[in-house]
Amino acid sequence: MPMLARASSWKEIVEFYTRFASVNQQCHPMRQFVSQVAASKYAEAIFPKTSMHTLIVSQVAEFEWNREILKIDCSEQEFHFEYFEQPDVEQRWAKECCATEGFSAFERSLALKKWFT
Repeated sequence: MPMLARASSWKEIVEFYTRFASVNQQCHPMRQFVSQVAASKYAEAIFPKTSMHTLIVSQVAEFEWNREILKIDCSEQEFHFEYFEQPDVEQRWAKECCATEGFSAFERSLALKKWFT
């Protein structure tokens, strides 16, 4: 049986990364990024969850951990996006960009995966 996760609200996600950024300078780009997503046109149609410091987004509110999800990690310098289509597929789509380009790279990722067509 697959492991399912239930999404959090964007408000909870923004609060989580705001708290995290208050004690970890490297998390400031992620806090800014989730604030942008929460205020964007995508917020109503994609569903967030965290796993430790990783942001996970899905097209459904309850999802499998490694199926049809986008995992997003960030350091002070860059974002790393990795798309998981199927749990047992080792080759995955991945993209890295500098921290200042996080939101635009996210939008390109959504377009590439045709989440909003």
